[in-house]
Amino acid sequence: MSAQDDLDAIVRDLQRQYLADAPARLAEIADTLAALAAGDETAPVQLKVLFHRLKGSSGSYGFADVAAVAAELDRRAAAALAPTDAEALREAMRTVDQLFARHIAAFGAAAAAPAALHVLLLADPQAGDAGLGAALTAAGLTVTGATSVAAAAARLEAGAADLLLTAPGVA
Repeated sequence: MSAQDDLDAIVRDLQRQYLADAPARLAEIADTLAALAAGDETAPVQLKVLFHRLKGSSGSYGFADVAAVAAELDRRAAAALAPTDAEALREAMRTVDQLFARHIAAFGAAAAAPAALHVLLLADPQAGDAGLGAALTAAGLTVTGATSVAAAAARLEAGAADLLLTAPGVA
């Protein structure tokens, strides 16, 4: 395998990860468009940032067609947005959704796989709960341990996990 082949493989992996993360980005934009339609005064600024990020990131990862639509959205968001603009922006976002769907299909199902779920495991190491963490890790989950309710609460508040599991017998 040549250095160019190695580089191409790295770029494809980065593109695959970008596509895997796309649904979360698109959902954030959809939520912010709903907020705009509902009259949220912070939504126009948030949309400007989100569209600008989408324009830059999609172009950087080699998805020029997405970047072109995002550039138009970015341009529109530079003007004063009103709740009445939400539907036109949603229509343009449908195009973005279709483009992402096309790219995901081109990369195969692996591109659409979500990132590994991050589990916070509240367990008592003295009770032999290490096997549960190992089983979760073997299942492809990212596991972080906590040995007290206070430690688990702090990690959850910091956004360090998607899910909290407690081992049997832990209170």
